[in-house]
Amino acid sequence: MSVRWIGGLALAWILCTIVSLIIEGVWFGQSAISQTAEVTTGGGVTQANVVLLYPLLDDDVDNVKSITSTEPTDAPVADSYVPGTQTLTITGLAPSKTRTLTIVYVTPSTQHLDIMNELTGISISKVGSFGGIISMAFGFLTHGLPKLMSWDYAFFTGSFSIIRWCMIPLSVVVVWGLIQLFLPMLQGLITRFRGG
Repeated sequence: MSVRWIGGLALAWILCTIVSLIIEGVWFGQSAISQTAEVTTGGGVTQANVVLLYPLLDDDVDNVKSITSTEPTDAPVADSYVPGTQTLTITGLAPSKTRTLTIVYVTPSTQHLDIMNELTGISISKVGSFGGIISMAFGFLTHGLPKLMSWDYAFFTGSFSIIRWCMIPLSVVVVWGLIQLFLPMLQGLITRFRGG
């Protein structure tokens, strides 16, 4: 793979990533996530647990904006939330029925508009010391880089998830190309420092 191809693919990856971060921050920054789940209640059971795809903002059920059901006799209400497993307990369901629930909720990622918040996984407003800068760097390696490489953006869900799976090979090609580009340089530096 030539240097021009690597540079072109890397530039395309960077531009697509920037646009995706901007879209997630601006488009989804003031809105909420919508998720569907099929649940079945047994005899006498009027509640169900749904594992949310994203954490609930402030771990507070008040940030569940709406729950609708395909079962007309349901009156679904968000009852409780377990942060560790991201499990939302929904009550007000008719017993012995199967339905699809649509849950609209606000997540922490839909609240901040700053790209740096998305890339580090922490609020930039909380960074005020050298330790905060180290936390940002660590956050980028553990949160931001995997998010960038896997195209894990709020708008790549549902029918748009196919776009995400089409973009992941671009990430793989860019990483492989950059490894091919920088590996000879690194080998040259090691050889030079070893005196060989």
